[in-house]
Amino acid sequence: MSHTDAGVDWLWTPHDATLPRPTPDWLAPDGRAIEVNLAGMAASPAFARACLIEVLGAGPAALARRNIVQNRFADQLAAIHRRARADIPEIPSLAPSTFRAAVGAVNELVTAHVLEHGAQTLPELTDAILDVHLALLVGRELAARIAT
Repeated sequence: MSHTDAGVDWLWTPHDATLPRPTPDWLAPDGRAIEVNLAGMAASPAFARACLIEVLGAGPAALARRNIVQNRFADQLAAIHRRARADIPEIPSLAPSTFRAAVGAVNELVTAHVLEHGAQTLPELTDAILDVHLALLVGRELAARIAT
């Protein structure tokens, strides 16, 4: 297991414990997962840089591992979307590519923040990331109703 794999597993442990619990509130686990992920990266800025920036030039094996991690995030978003649809049937079904696109959108926000401000302040992005998730997974109109 590489250092990156160990770091990803360390970062992931709180998510995996957070998301599978049955809960009528499908949004709370997403917010908690975002907070835990950003706090973990903020606590280890070198790890954040390696996972977000340096991985892109680290060769095929690192890119393959990144793809696995990105798919894991997309799977989490798909699970959140399923829970949301169970609670709010008017939420439309989405193509699997939407979940991967949401991961890409968040990745760009987080990477830009690390480049511009450093990883230590990543928790400041929690609300912005939750907004992206809501807008893409349930739609802007319904997201506005949920927020109020």
